[in-house]
Amino acid sequence: MDHISRNVKERILEAVEDTRIVVSQGARQVGETTLAREIVEEVGGRFVTLDDSIVACGARMDPVGFLDHDPDRLLTVDEVQRVPELVLVLKLIVDRDKRLGRFLLTGSANLLNIPTVGDSLAGRT
Repeated sequence: MDHISRNVKERILEAVEDTRIVVSQGARQVGETTLAREIVEEVGGRFVTLDDSIVACGARMDPVGFLDHDPDRLLTVDEVQRVPELVLVLKLIVDRDKRLGRFLLTGSANLLNIPTVGDSLAGRT
């Protein structure tokens, strides 16, 4: 399969440098996951996908431990809309620890339109 260069990659890399939470979302199958993996490979960090039901279950059972496990590295959470309760925990974590470049979230749904989220990440993403 041919690699498709994404013009948005440089903007995401810049955002990771100056924002606590970066969100990359788009329609299904447009390459958010592939791009996120490239970014993690380039800057270091950890990539987890909530498409994996075991990972999603762990995120639901211990959302703080899931998100704050390794706070010194970028954590990329793919398909974050699958565990919407993570949004409130993300807000708590980044309000407590204002370091930049903590999280890269991907998904095919607008986080602000998910009914179960209950809060936005305004000013944090």
